[in-house]
This record gives sequence, structure tokens and C-alpha cells, in this order.
Amino acid sequence: MSIIDDFVSAVEVGQRSGAMSIEKTMDLILAKARRHTSAEAGSIFIVSPNVDEPVELKACSLQNDRMPMNQDKFNIPINTTSIAGYVASTGDVVEIDDLYEISAQMPYSFNRSFDDKVGYRSKSMLAFPLKNFEGKVIGVVQLLNHINSVDDMGVADYEPFPYTVVDDMKSLVTVLGAMVERADLLFEIKRLRKEVQALRSAN
Repeated sequence: MSIIDDFVSAVEVGQRSGAMSIEKTMDLILAKARRHTSAEAGSIFIVSPNVDEPVELKACSLQNDRMPMNQDKFNIPINTTSIAGYVASTGDVVEIDDLYEISAQMPYSFNRSFDDKVGYRSKSMLAFPLKNFEGKVIGVVQLLNHINSVDDMGVADYEPFPYTVVDDMKSLVTVLGAMVERADLLFEIKRLRKEVQALRSAN
């Protein structure tokens, strides 16, 4: 089974059963992306779809094998000063070997405040956009710390994400974007149905 078939089949099974909320869909997509790329952590951001809200990225799935993540949602402006914002603004894939050594010539930087607070070490990152079939960016996936190996003491050896892994993720940009868009549509349909049923019950 190809990587595309693997993602599609897993998400479609859940959506057909009606058991997949948009949050669970994001969690599944991120978990499978991390497993395929041997990423220790990752996050998915979705472009705010509501017309009455600022256009920004909303965190909707946060995962880290080393520590529990605070699931309080947060937003990131869509501009080139952050990595996720840069990917959302440009639609480009970003590969970074060491987040602590980003060139000052790059428009974006890495905020180390979380690492410094909890004693974590963010190193390699692969960030890529989620696009719909019109080519519009609707989200961003960030994969963190590619694990090359783990020693007998359980200490991970972090390496840059291999080219083969990067190519695989590039092939999923539109496929995963379509999944996200479909999950959001199904969620909206369910919400509207509940509203209609409530109105009928009230009458």
C-alpha cells in the first residue's frame, strides 16, 4: 500500500463510520505523518475559516512523545516571521536541520521559549502546507525532531529529515488538504442538521 492509500483509507474508514470529528481527523493525520517520518513531535494548524475572525492559523492538534502537551489552543498570525506563518503565506515546504541555527537572513525565526521553560531540545523540522484542489493553503503541518536511532539508555539521536521522507510529504500536500477540507465540510453539515432538528422540535 502506498503512503497516499494508507492515509486515505484510514481517514475514510473513520469518516464513513461517523466517528471522526474534525479534531480526531487532525489527530489521525498528524499521528500517521509522524509515524511515517519518525518524528518525535508535531502540530497541525488550520487557517481560520470564519469570515468574522482575523485570518490566522489555529492550532488544532499537538503531539509529542517526550512529554504531554498543553492542549490549550493558540493562534499564529499568517506572516513570514514564524515558520508556520511563512509556510502558510508562501505555500512552500520548509526543511530545517537545526532550529537553533536558523540563518539571520531568513525572514522567519524559531521561538525557544517553550524549550527553555520545559528543558526540551527542538532540532530538525519539516513544515509543509495543506492545500485544497484550487491550490489555496488551508493549513500547515509541522513535524519536529526526526529520530534516527535510540540508544540503550533511551536517548534519541536526532537527524535532519531524509530526502525520501520530504518527498513523501510533498506528495501529500493536496491529498491531506482535501481530507481536512472534507472533514470540515462534514462537521458543518452535522452542525446544520442539528440546528434544523432543534428547530423542528421547537415547532
